[in-house]
Amino acid sequence: MSQLGCSTRLLVIIAAIVAILFIVGLIGGAIGQALDIESPGFLHVPVLEIHEFFKGDAIFEVGGFSISNTMIAAWVTVVLVVGIALAATRKMRIIPRRLQGLVEVGLEALLNFVEGVAGKKNGRRFFPVVATIFIFVIFNAYLALFPFFGP
Repeated sequence: MSQLGCSTRLLVIIAAIVAILFIVGLIGGAIGQALDIESPGFLHVPVLEIHEFFKGDAIFEVGGFSISNTMIAAWVTVVLVVGIALAATRKMRIIPRRLQGLVEVGLEALLNFVEGVAGKKNGRRFFPVVATIFIFVIFNAYLALFPFFGP
């Protein structure tokens, strides 16, 4: 028995399966196609070009750099989140008012979730990154409900 609670034989089998899947993925995937590696027909996976799949609608250009609706939505999201953060923390009190209380409840719930997943010590360590990504994504998703920013 290993320290992980399962036999070494089982770990070797799992590692072999993962290695085989990794090699098959390399041969049949984008790297195999880029290197012109001949693969059997059942391994061939069509690869989309990322710039075609995630292409935003260019609205205007600035110095040869196109500004898309996705970029504008991200900027608006950042301005909105920073504005709410500034408004909530402008006149902080021991007994919070409406906006400060709402922001505190949301951050406390998110902190409890992160601590529940990563533990008390690591949860507080990872919280700034996780909260930043979560808040940006959730605000951006809600912003997409408006007609101009939607898909």
